[in-house]
Amino acid sequence: VCRMSSGAFDLTIESFNYLWNFKRRPPVRPLADEVKARLALTGWQKVVLKPSRALRLQAPRMRISLAELLHGHEMNQVSKILGDRGIDSFRLKIGRDVYVRGRTGTRHWYVAVHHPLKPERDIVQLYLTSHAAATRSVSDRFFMKDGKRYHDIIHPKTGKPVEGVLQATVIGTDSVLADALSAAVFVLGPKAGVALLNRTKNVDGFVIDAKGVVHGS
Repeated sequence: VCRMSSGAFDLTIESFNYLWNFKRRPPVRPLADEVKARLALTGWQKVVLKPSRALRLQAPRMRISLAELLHGHEMNQVSKILGDRGIDSFRLKIGRDVYVRGRTGTRHWYVAVHHPLKPERDIVQLYLTSHAAATRSVSDRFFMKDGKRYHDIIHPKTGKPVEGVLQATVIGTDSVLADALSAAVFVLGPKAGVALLNRTKNVDGFVIDAKGVVHGS
């Protein structure tokens, strides 16, 4: 996914984790020089997967994280456990991410996608069967500073929160891939993000830009 998204999804974004601290109160924006220094520690090309399946990080003090894929991985594992026990219709939900299999009675499961700025409102209902729906939103983790929202979806090439996008949702048969692509599509934005979805098999999705316009695959 790092390669297919041209680095929009990047495991090394963890190098910014302690710089952008969304738990700190009062919140503090990192200095431009701090961001620039951390950029030298990012870049998925600097992560080498050896034939032994060992990972080598080519820059000192680099960090990697699979946290973006955690919800998808958990749902894949739980769905396997349930399937092995003969349960073939269920709905799993972790945060904004959902995985469903089978049907609820005679109907498809439906998944509500919430408004990016008003989480109490639904903007669309997705009717799914044996699919995952993963969503990334500016409302997940953020702080307000001088009237501006700073969220936790960091652009790997700038080291700053992505601008121009409010939310991205990806639907697919694999929860982990949907998780990864939702992050990549958010970073890429409406045009490039939808283009990535259109050339990827067995996935669909949509992006909501900063003006509230929905762009779908």
